[in-house]
Amino acid sequence: MKTNNKKKIIILLGLYLAILLSPKIKSDDKKNEIISDSKYSYINYNDKKVIIVSSEYFNYIYDKESNNIYIIDFRDRENSNFEIVESYKIRDKSEMEDIINMLVSYNQKEPSNWNRSFDSMINEWQVHNICYYLGYDIDSTEHVDLDNDDENKYKSKTLSRLLGN
Repeated sequence: MKTNNKKKIIILLGLYLAILLSPKIKSDDKKNEIISDSKYSYINYNDKKVIIVSSEYFNYIYDKESNNIYIIDFRDRENSNFEIVESYKIRDKSEMEDIINMLVSYNQKEPSNWNRSFDSMINEWQVHNICYYLGYDIDSTEHVDLDNDDENKYKSKTLSRLLGN
């Protein structure tokens, strides 16, 4: 009888510690809510902002010292595009995926002729990062341009498999 009680207590303590020490997930109904003003839009994300801004206002709001993520909206061009500034700094694939999903949501809210598949965008971003960290064409690979013209170049299933996507 005492052995059964000890086992139950140990199991309950283990469960209690697992719950106590498990990472806390914030429940936020406003998660990924796009907030807009006259000059830019932003989404609160992991104690920073993902800021989407037109090229005409970019230099007014860009702060190189902040940990914010800046995206320039070039969707008004013939080759519609979002440019993720200093994209090489974002190495976590899940963070890349979150940001791409934010761009898709933003484009749904503010429609344009920009049209990229998720797989091609994550592939392109990862290829840019690999090239940047290998020192290949740093000026071009420092930022990733998710433009329509590159859809076919990066939607390869073989490339997706190589990158683990």
